[in-house]
Amino acid sequence: MALLTGGHILQIQLFTNGAGLCTSQGGSRFLISFSGYAGAIVWGSIIYLIATLKRSFARVFCGLIVLLLCCSLLLWVRDVLTFFICVFLLGLFLILLNNKIRSHIQWLVQLIGMVIVLNALLSPLYLIDGRSIGDGASLAQFTFVPEIIWVIIWSSMGVVALYLLGKKS
Repeated sequence: MALLTGGHILQIQLFTNGAGLCTSQGGSRFLISFSGYAGAIVWGSIIYLIATLKRSFARVFCGLIVLLLCCSLLLWVRDVLTFFICVFLLGLFLILLNNKIRSHIQWLVQLIGMVIVLNALLSPLYLIDGRSIGDGASLAQFTFVPEIIWVIIWSSMGVVALYLLGKKS
């Protein structure tokens, strides 16, 4: 969202618990803060839906993810842990492109999309810790809407996404 709203990404950090941090400069502070959790829900849903269409779509998507990971490694990764997580993910998507598992690629990509949606559904709940840090606190600070409301919005979006994806399947 930082790039889409005219900002610049300074660094991307990934953590072993599934969390991540994108440090950016410029762009729409509101949209960037909101999109951290909402974007993960949308992204996971899109991944799932692409995989349901055709096996070839799932393959093309995996190729695009490989390119995105390579670009991220070159442009925004600055720490060792994030580097290893990105390399692991890169390896995973390269394996998915292997012809030997071609018949399973759709459901494997669907599984990845569903894991992202489930993680995005639960992740906002970690903001209920009383520390007032993160995207919820940032949104509360400049919208005067309490952080718990943002957590409810993000979690509700996750529940709706799961419902709609389940209905589609």
